[in-house]
Amino acid sequence: MDEIIINTDFCFSSNGRLTADISNRALKKYSDGIEAAIKLEGDLPIVLDTNILLDYYGMSQAEKNKLIQLIKTYANRIYITRQVEQEYLRNRLSVIKKDFFEPLNRIAPDFIAFQRDIENKVKSYKEEKKRILSKDYPELWKQLENIEKAVLKDINDEKFLNDIQDQVGTTTKNNKNISLIDEMLSLTSTLKLTDALTIAELEFLKLVS
Repeated sequence: MDEIIINTDFCFSSNGRLTADISNRALKKYSDGIEAAIKLEGDLPIVLDTNILLDYYGMSQAEKNKLIQLIKTYANRIYITRQVEQEYLRNRLSVIKKDFFEPLNRIAPDFIAFQRDIENKVKSYKEEKKRILSKDYPELWKQLENIEKAVLKDINDEKFLNDIQDQVGTTTKNNKNISLIDEMLSLTSTLKLTDALTIAELEFLKLVS
């Protein structure tokens, strides 16, 4: 990437004189390039922000694989800034805990709570409607009792809960060392880094912000 200096030559000035010619050329350049940029065609640089790198940890494995493959495919065009690198490293471990391990650890307990909630709702509805249904609509009452039995049988299927615990437990175990062995961290370490801003550039940005 050619060196770019952030100064008055780099950005539009809000005090500058906008002409129809400048506006037309700017919009045409945008229009000509936007479709290719959306499709990631051409050789335009791709700049990743911190959220993309950190969101990886909360994705499903299928989504993780797609993101990893995309980064590998366009690695020669992908850049991150020094600030993004530092933000990613500073927040990686806390995000792994919050967005990866905590949701996994909640799957089984939340299902057990869900079981109790369904049981209570079914029984509550049955008790609330018993006086009318059992006396005036005996056929409906019989159907409701059958529904209750079927729901409670399915919702308390021990095999399903065991499958949750086994499969989620395997994922947790396989990733117990993710803080040390991390595919995203490894891939991020290979990406191109932009140079840190100079003091002059930082001062300029403070003036125009």
